[in-house]
Amino acid sequence: MDATERYNASGVTTTREADENGDGFVESHSTYSNGNPRRTSIDRNRDGTPDIHVHFRNGVVSHEEIRDPRGGAIVRVNYYLNFLLNRSESDLDGDGFTETVRNYNELGEVTATETREPR
Repeated sequence: MDATERYNASGVTTTREADENGDGFVESHSTYSNGNPRRTSIDRNRDGTPDIHVHFRNGVVSHEEIRDPRGGAIVRVNYYLNFLLNRSESDLDGDGFTETVRNYNELGEVTATETREPR
């Protein structure tokens, strides 16, 4: 079985678990609100802890948090606008602060990079 969906009494999807890559391991777990995806957690390395959390607004991806598999800290947040990567914030040195901000064009190319200092 590749996916299991659960529905409420009205027949609207409430959760979904799926083996997205066909390896026999269920790596994604999604929650829904009014039939629209709200959040999907993905465990890419099969360790039982999600590595990526994808957040949706009105059923459309708004941002995703990528976590360090060694400790679970957020190492990058990708922000989307009109279905395209628009901006990212990265913690390149592992101190828990996302110091590197990048903006992207419609082709996914970096158009600007900013380095922030912790406050």
